[in-house]
Amino acid sequence: MRCVLRSLSIRTRLLIGTVGIVMLLGAATIFFATTVLHERLLVKLQKRGVSIARHLAASGINPILTEKDFELEMILRDVRSAEEDIEYIFIMNPKDEVLAHTFGTGFPVGLRGINRAASGSEHSTKRLITEKGEILDIAIPLMKGQLGVLHLGMSGKTVEKDLNDVILSIVWIIVGVSVAGIGTAVALDMMITRPILELAEAARAVGGGDLDRKISVTCEDEIGQLGMTFNSMIEKRKKAEEDQERLILQLQESIAKIKTLSGLLPICSSCKKIRDDKGYWNHLESYISSKSYAEFSHGICPDCLKQLYPDFRKE
Repeated sequence: MRCVLRSLSIRTRLLIGTVGIVMLLGAATIFFATTVLHERLLVKLQKRGVSIARHLAASGINPILTEKDFELEMILRDVRSAEEDIEYIFIMNPKDEVLAHTFGTGFPVGLRGINRAASGSEHSTKRLITEKGEILDIAIPLMKGQLGVLHLGMSGKTVEKDLNDVILSIVWIIVGVSVAGIGTAVALDMMITRPILELAEAARAVGGGDLDRKISVTCEDEIGQLGMTFNSMIEKRKKAEEDQERLILQLQESIAKIKTLSGLLPICSSCKKIRDDKGYWNHLESYISSKSYAEFSHGICPDCLKQLYPDFRKE
């Protein structure tokens, strides 16, 4: 994995990092919504259901005492139709006999005896998982259970709908932030990675011997200063190489002008002429002058003066 990341360009890393951060934040937000927010919405639904059930329990005591079953059932149906979150309402007497309910097709046997409120408790809540989704069954004792128990089922469909709306909003936010992040990454790519890539390409060109390569500096930020430093460095290196080439040329010209005598020279033992490479005999001064920059001034030494001009020497 590390080798793969090393092979990726800065541009690709920037895009992957931006999208990764956005996706991570989105996943964390969705997890928060499906756990913490879901529980908070259920608690809020439960509190609302308890409030409705208590009000309904207080309204149903008189019809129960006066045995007005029809009036009791009408009260339950009116509340049921007024609140879309209520899935059902029913009241059972202490003998677990149903006094009234809002089920049109008959009372479900599976709800009989469910969520029995503890003695002395104000209410009891139990979560039920049904084919219609999650339901909070809220049980309210009537006159501390002497008249029975009122059951009110709060549907979790609203909670699920609100939660789905929140998650959908989060998804759209993630999409929007991702698009904005990609746009930001592209902008940063134009401002940062492209100058860096241009600098790397120029460095490779200079390494290959192209000292005329320059960096286009469009701003004076850190990258611009780096580009100006690079251009200045190349200018100095180019000047140094030109000076070095000029010095080498001068040395070569100087060496070419230098003439030296070396090796074994064939010289006549009588007249002192020297034989050159072509076999010709040259006067000593002519040969030396042709092989070096030495010049001769003629004179007579004391021994020759004595031998050739003895009288002149006496005078």
